[in-house]
Amino acid sequence: MANNNSDVVFDKADFLARVEGDLELARQLAEMFFDDAHLTIELIRERMGQNDADGTMRAAHSLKGASANLSALRLRRSLADLEYAAKENNLSRAAEIFAGLKQELDDFSAELKRHRILD
Repeated sequence: MANNNSDVVFDKADFLARVEGDLELARQLAEMFFDDAHLTIELIRERMGQNDADGTMRAAHSLKGASANLSALRLRRSLADLEYAAKENNLSRAAEIFAGLKQELDDFSAELKRHRILD
């Protein structure tokens, strides 16, 4: 069910198509994503704390790409919004968006668990 709706947390069919149905590969990619995502979230927090809009934008862009690769549609949309806010040097807006990222990650993790892609 390929869907561009920003309310969709995870597009399982799209993700499984990306990994050609290989559930083991899907699991490995998901685990690597979450290992990296937590580090990148901390990097974004650090960059925002330093009023580093460019660094914030680059880190958000990186995590946005990884989110897209795992078909995490809502998380990708939030990161695109964060990236754009930082690009516009609107760090107050970026901070508002950032405040919801942990919940977005938690929601994505829950969906992967529900689909038995994460333990």
